[in-house]
Amino acid sequence: MSESTGRDILKFHKKASKDRIKVVHHGFDAGLFKKGISQNESEEVLSKFKIQNSKFILYVGAIQPRKNLSVLVEAFEKIKPAHPEMKLVLAGEKAWMWEEDVSRIEKSPFAGDIVLAGKVGFEKLPALYGNAAVFVFPSLYEGFGIPILEAFACGVPVVAADNSSLPEVGGDAALYFDAASADDLKNRLEEILSDEDLSAELSRKGLERAEEFSWENCAKRTFDYIKDAI
Repeated sequence: MSESTGRDILKFHKKASKDRIKVVHHGFDAGLFKKGISQNESEEVLSKFKIQNSKFILYVGAIQPRKNLSVLVEAFEKIKPAHPEMKLVLAGEKAWMWEEDVSRIEKSPFAGDIVLAGKVGFEKLPALYGNAAVFVFPSLYEGFGIPILEAFACGVPVVAADNSSLPEVGGDAALYFDAASADDLKNRLEEILSDEDLSAELSRKGLERAEEFSWENCAKRTFDYIKDAI
């Protein structure tokens, strides 16, 4: 759970008491992503989507309106002329009301460089994260945002929407943008793609940030809360 979710509980459930809400962040095993997968397995995944020799922007999550993919696609279209080699990879299943997003992608002048990867198995995701130029999480609302931590653990720089729980999870290890503005996202992407030092700094901070969300910390905070409540 996040502080953002805690605030939402108080906002929408008028009988809820602040004294009875304790925020304990989700646990996360960064090691599962840090160890990555073998080079052969990685090449197999990249070849499957024909991106083995490509630079690409990555999104991981469901294909549905809440994820705000229309803004991501528009931002991609805006940077494409300056980065003709760049592709956009969207890894995730089609979910509620997916049709509008897919239609938007199919109408893009750069549809040929947008990869709808579908569901990618948990064990294969490090191949995508680890080879991406940047990971983007443009969601309009998230209760937490585990994909940000997955990207951090793989050392890829992250750009996320500046709303709900996302800044809380990403801290100063990510760049943020106005979720309503494709231009703002385009500018953040350009910052990372044109500045190797910034990209390296975000990668370093992300690796450190991912470690803060360990299952050990989650368990300790939960135990401390239960102990104090008894």
